[in-house]
Amino acid sequence: MPLVFADDRAWRAEQYNEEEFVRRSSTGENLVIFETENGYFMGGEDVTATVVTKLAREAQYNLPVAEDPDAADWNAATKSELEDTPQKREEYRNTVRWLCKWNPNIKRALGLYCDYVVGKEFGLEVELADDSEEMTDAQEDVADSAEKVWRDFLRANRREYTPKEHAKRTFRDGEAFPWKLKRDLWKRAWPPRLSLLRPEEIADHKDGADNEDENFGIITDPNDVFSVIEYRRRSIVSTDDRTVGQQLPPIPADEVIHTKIDCDTDEKRGNSRFLACVKPARQILSMLETELLGRKMQSSMVIQRKVSGGPNQVRALADAAKTGTTSYPSGSVGREKIRPGTVITTSPQVEIEFLTPDMNFSDASPLARQILLQVVAATGWPEYMITGDASQGNLSSTLVQEGPVVKMVQSEQEFFAAEFQEIFDWVLGLAIEDGYVAVESVEKFYEEYRLVWTFPNPVTRDELKQAQADNIGTMNGTLSRAQGIRNRGLKPKKIFREIKDEMEEMPAMGNGLAAMNPAGQDKQASSGANAQDGSGTNQGDDPVVQHDDRVESEGYVPPEGARSEAKKGLEWRDEYGRGGTAVGVARARDISNGKSLSADTIGRMVSFFARHEVDKQGTGWTPGEEGYPSNGRIAWALWGGDAGRSWANKVYDSFED
Repeated sequence: MPLVFADDRAWRAEQYNEEEFVRRSSTGENLVIFETENGYFMGGEDVTATVVTKLAREAQYNLPVAEDPDAADWNAATKSELEDTPQKREEYRNTVRWLCKWNPNIKRALGLYCDYVVGKEFGLEVELADDSEEMTDAQEDVADSAEKVWRDFLRANRREYTPKEHAKRTFRDGEAFPWKLKRDLWKRAWPPRLSLLRPEEIADHKDGADNEDENFGIITDPNDVFSVIEYRRRSIVSTDDRTVGQQLPPIPADEVIHTKIDCDTDEKRGNSRFLACVKPARQILSMLETELLGRKMQSSMVIQRKVSGGPNQVRALADAAKTGTTSYPSGSVGREKIRPGTVITTSPQVEIEFLTPDMNFSDASPLARQILLQVVAATGWPEYMITGDASQGNLSSTLVQEGPVVKMVQSEQEFFAAEFQEIFDWVLGLAIEDGYVAVESVEKFYEEYRLVWTFPNPVTRDELKQAQADNIGTMNGTLSRAQGIRNRGLKPKKIFREIKDEMEEMPAMGNGLAAMNPAGQDKQASSGANAQDGSGTNQGDDPVVQHDDRVESEGYVPPEGARSEAKKGLEWRDEYGRGGTAVGVARARDISNGKSLSADTIGRMVSFFARHEVDKQGTGWTPGEEGYPSNGRIAWALWGGDAGRSWANKVYDSFED
């Protein structure tokens, strides 16, 4: 017998039967009649409880009981409607999935979440934890290898897992279950395999309508809901060795990353972002069907005859219409059955009118918009983004830094960054274990490096103004160059590497930059000379101030020790076919030939030796060691070796004097 609730009490109820009610009441049994969505029930056994009975409502408020199904939502709810059960969750999930597939507004909202949160600009960069330091070549190798491991992982798992699919399932189903598979299930040596489990797979065969201790497939510590022990899994497909609904071996908690949204932290399962859109979306579809049906009715036409005269004339006309016929070549047709194209002629006493139903659908548009605004409120997206009707909104006023849409997107990006980092940590740990990343452990990695997740920028900005703002921020120290580059949707490490390579490959560029930005004393002297010359005027009355851009470049010839070391580096490079870069080889040729080096090149030599000092600690640096000469030793020689370092530092110090 179902339970029905009433003010602080609950009743064991049964289907209402008038004869049974009268019979049992006459014997003194205290029965109460209840109205529910499923009809009328009667009950008399107390249990515990909450709903106002129909009789009590009528007596208390003297109001009629609504029989309209839509109005029934305002009636008090039964216990089954208030409970969160696996069956109800499956029903809601299937409904939302159907809407995300067939309802244009919901489908568009889901696409917006995916595109703005984890769109094509999504990526990962590894940087030093201390921004004030500059990466050494060894540190760059670690950072590059960590980034490469992540890229390889995503490429290999693109059929089973992508960050975009992860986000889509989370928004649509309210949760996602990335499963970190064990090595024996990878089906390859590297990289690791990650699979997305469907929410309906995480379920316990004990969960059911009659089970009061439902665990939703997630087994936790009895005294701590946050301590997950394992995930119960059931089959959702039928194969040779399993059937639908069959319980499969449980998955340990450390192998699953449970992403859930729109729920309390102590709730076991998440809720779909579109759960609140189900009813308005159905109402919109219902209104559209009614509207189309009304349009069809409106296209129908009725002929109305107005007859002037007395009742006898009207009666005679009606009788003639019923019994009279019109002859056609194909046969006679009843007078009332008018064929298409027939020209109707009547006597002067008869007036013909063609009538169509007046459906008056002008009131439907604002009502439909109000229903649609419920979807807008539930998803957080502006109306014009949900409908695609730009006349309803303005992009520039919506996607601004302080706009609620931007704040919502940034909040979601921050949430998913934490979820993705948990996956990255798992991949990184395995990569360290297999020797793909040269650090001791994940903990040691984060002591020296940090992750920078790049997401689509939801803010719409004028590119010129943004560049100007970034330049000002960089100059006054409130913005790093790396962040300014990210604001333009580019990758800082790639840009810095390209600039560095260009500067090293084109030494003349340094002189050009120096000419464009002369030293302070040169500017002052040039300005003074031009002011005394007095040629031309500026916008005021002061003389025009001009700069002499001709800067003589002073050359510096490397010493003999540096030349010998560079020659040795070139010989090693030819012999072993390794060590150094193309830039280093070009530098060695200049040094070994005794070519005069510019001040800018001296600065780059000082920077190179400072970065690569750590290479001396590696194996193969000293003669007699295994692997001598190492790649680092060859590169060191190409730039002039110890002699070149001492000379470059001495020359560079003279610049500061």
